[in-house]
Amino acid sequence: MRWDFGQIYKSIRIGKGLSQKDVCHNQINRTTLSRIENDNQNTSFESMQYLLDQINVSWDEFQYICNEFQPSFRDKIINEYYTIVSTAEIEKISKLQRKCETYLKSSEDNKIREIHFILAALSKLETDSPDQITSTTKELVSLVWNRLSKIDIWTYDDIRLINAILYHLEFTTILELVPKLRQALHKYEFYTNIDVLHTTLLINLAYIYMQNHYFLESQEILTEALNLSKKLNRVDFIGISTVRLGICSNDKQRIENGMLLLNLVGHDNLVLELEKEIVSFA
Repeated sequence: MRWDFGQIYKSIRIGKGLSQKDVCHNQINRTTLSRIENDNQNTSFESMQYLLDQINVSWDEFQYICNEFQPSFRDKIINEYYTIVSTAEIEKISKLQRKCETYLKSSEDNKIREIHFILAALSKLETDSPDQITSTTKELVSLVWNRLSKIDIWTYDDIRLINAILYHLEFTTILELVPKLRQALHKYEFYTNIDVLHTTLLINLAYIYMQNHYFLESQEILTEALNLSKKLNRVDFIGISTVRLGICSNDKQRIENGMLLLNLVGHDNLVLELEKEIVSFA
């Protein structure tokens, strides 16, 4: 990670063919910008945001550039964590656990610590016997949920964490958190990629409702998920939502349509999982 932020900003500005006058306008003194670019002066968040806007670079992108066009070790852990879709990926989970442990040896980080707790819970789900799973998983997930449950405002990342631990929460807890979760999602309705998170959350919620025999409520959730899936043009989401809607409404044709779609695009693992669901709810 490079720490000469001013020099990096200067190189981007010059690379884009922009003069100091082009970015300063009447908002920042050019002498001040020179000191910032020579790393002789720190700047406020507002000023740095303004300067980045003038060269059309976001905070995230600027950090990526400062890290020499590589995600940081922390970002790699977080990005990899959100690609895990099943407890069957035990090797991937174990490797990521070790990365978390390595990172936490040198840095105290609440986010990475929470990810480590959840990965540990996922590992237990895959490796422990059924009578061990409940108590161990609840203990690990409660460390995350205890913090989240006390927060008045859930941010985007909090919503992602809730989605990750959803299957490990009591159903009564889920019923209580849904209104607050929907309120949080509404606030983020124009945020980048929120529709993907919103859809996966709905699909997961619907399945939990199905497991607890709330089939009418599940149909409503899945209909919403299907509409979002079509908006995203995500065939996997469309297939899952269609099959589960078919299960809830006992519509065999709908189930067949969803499975055919997933088969056509080669989602073999997803097809196998849904085949098990079809049998279990028959």
